[in-house]
Amino acid sequence: MASPREDIQQAINSMNLFDTWKNATGDFIYPIFTSISKNKSDRIMTRNIDIHEVSNCVREVTLIQKHGWDVAVESQIKKMAHDLDITEKLPLLLPIQ
Repeated sequence: MASPREDIQQAINSMNLFDTWKNATGDFIYPIFTSISKNKSDRIMTRNIDIHEVSNCVREVTLIQKHGWDVAVESQIKKMAHDLDITEKLPLLLPIQ
């Protein structure tokens, strides 16, 4: 996180959030997930990361991702579209999900 405004950057720095990893002991992993297409379904994704110590120098990392799309989620989206009076957009919106 950063800001071109010096006062905001100082406030961000004062939180000491970004250097906490420097004092970490043991292994950690920092995956970054991004959506570069029009699919914005991160809100219904679950991710599990497991780090298994094979030896002093070797770690086995397992990442499991599951997409939580189901009939209930589709129903919620359809209801929201109805409430917002944009049901004509559903043929475009549903495939994005």
